[in-house]
Amino acid sequence: MGKRGSEYIHYFGRDIRGSKSEQDKFAYYQLMHELSTLNKRKYTVMAFCLMKDNSHIILRRKGSEVSQSHLPDWSGSWKKADVIINLKYLRLLIAYVHRLPVEHGISTNFQTYPYTSFTDILYNRKSMISVSDVLKLYGSREYFLEMHRAVLQDLYLERIEFGS
Repeated sequence: MGKRGSEYIHYFGRDIRGSKSEQDKFAYYQLMHELSTLNKRKYTVMAFCLMKDNSHIILRRKGSEVSQSHLPDWSGSWKKADVIINLKYLRLLIAYVHRLPVEHGISTNFQTYPYTSFTDILYNRKSMISVSDVLKLYGSREYFLEMHRAVLQDLYLERIEFGS
């Protein structure tokens, strides 16, 4: 994938401020706005999922080293979870990130959860996501959908196999 094997990076963060539904909604919009500014820096947002207690972003490095200090500091810290060196694992990880609201029981359908990049990618919406770059990873919109419908057990097998 990358020349140095560290082109794609998975970060996760916790503790979005707010406890009432309106405060939560404001916090999500604030996070989405702050994420939209990341493209102006040295990396591109490839996928995201924002939840109250567990948010994830996948970044593609454009040049120099990406560090936690480049990430916005909103109500909690971001931690680097993975440096992704395998294309199959990256595809599965993007699907996993998009499906997190269902896995965490906060939505019954990941396709309708409003705080992920899934619909931006699926419907080629203008957003902070590099839709064409994401779809290139999958080869087609149909394969993007197929991977999101696949059993995510494969993700864990890939992680073990490739040590990501």
